[in-house]
Amino acid sequence: MLLRHLAVIAALLPAVTRAQSENFSFHGSLNAGYGKSTNLPVIGIPTEGTADYRIVTLQARYKATDKDQFVVQLLNRRVGTSPLRNAIGDLTTQWAYWQRSAGDLTFKVGRAPLPRGLMNEVRYIGTVLPFFRVAYEYTYDAFDANDGVVVSYRKGLGDAFRFEGHVFGGGSENRNVRSEAAGLSVRVSRASNMRGAQFYLDAPAGIRLGLYGDSYDRIDDATNTHGMRNHHGFSAQMERQYVTVRAEHMRETGYGPMSDLRNTYANVIVKPTETWRFAVEQSIGDQLVFPTGQPSVKIPAVRSTGGAVNYLLSSNTVLKLEHHWRRGYQFDAFVPPTKTVNGAAVVQPSAYTNYWILSAAFSF
Repeated sequence: MLLRHLAVIAALLPAVTRAQSENFSFHGSLNAGYGKSTNLPVIGIPTEGTADYRIVTLQARYKATDKDQFVVQLLNRRVGTSPLRNAIGDLTTQWAYWQRSAGDLTFKVGRAPLPRGLMNEVRYIGTVLPFFRVAYEYTYDAFDANDGVVVSYRKGLGDAFRFEGHVFGGGSENRNVRSEAAGLSVRVSRASNMRGAQFYLDAPAGIRLGLYGDSYDRIDDATNTHGMRNHHGFSAQMERQYVTVRAEHMRETGYGPMSDLRNTYANVIVKPTETWRFAVEQSIGDQLVFPTGQPSVKIPAVRSTGGAVNYLLSSNTVLKLEHHWRRGYQFDAFVPPTKTVNGAAVVQPSAYTNYWILSAAFSF
């Protein structure tokens, strides 16, 4: 299956290369894998295994002037047996925006990449990720694009320091699966009236520090209910020749007695040679729930540890083998997080599974 996907891309590559011109450029990627879980299905990976697991992107970029360009990126995804599979179209327009450069400022109007964390713009590009995807506990299937306006400012500060700031307004989409007291919940919602900012400071020794914040009106597609929500978080990265260390934290809260989500991941990528990379990752997800008339209850929703080996056939072709150990309540099967004892909500024992993914990533 993986070789067949690579063969198709390789066959199309000469034609795409010939189509490149001074004003037009085309880029694409394939990230395809086979996954298998042991005890419980998770993130689209069932216990019997699946090869229906891939991400394909195709981007067209037109340079109208030295300052103006138009970008369209199409996205095809297969998410195995995930409950989200019916909520994700086979072919979607991930980006479609006009970009204008004016000195240190850049303006994007349309459906543009949402400046949210270190890896959001490349979350689907397997050749730059040590694992098949960025930690699901951090990104969910949500907030990858902004329908509206993004204004970016970049400025060197001297002595190898650099400032980067982004402000945005518009809307985005959110799809996720959660285990709650009443059962497994598939949530599809929109973020309306969204406004926020992302700031970075680049420092010597490959250090990058970031702060993020937003506020929006969450609209549930099924019930049309509204609720004000916000995110705030931070990022930190150190990238050197032989090692990269990365950590990000995001907290989602609401106004009033609503759930409180706190998600963190950290990974270390060691690059001893030009062809081998080794990575370890820890991701943590906590959820606070507020039962009526009771104190809040903290649920350790996810505790996941993973390791991966990457082999680079070239700079744009990577083979990966990864394994993850996962404990908590967020799976593709219902694991009740709480039960009621003497009228009070009590956290249930957590469930456990481990899963592995063999994948190939290609980009041009």
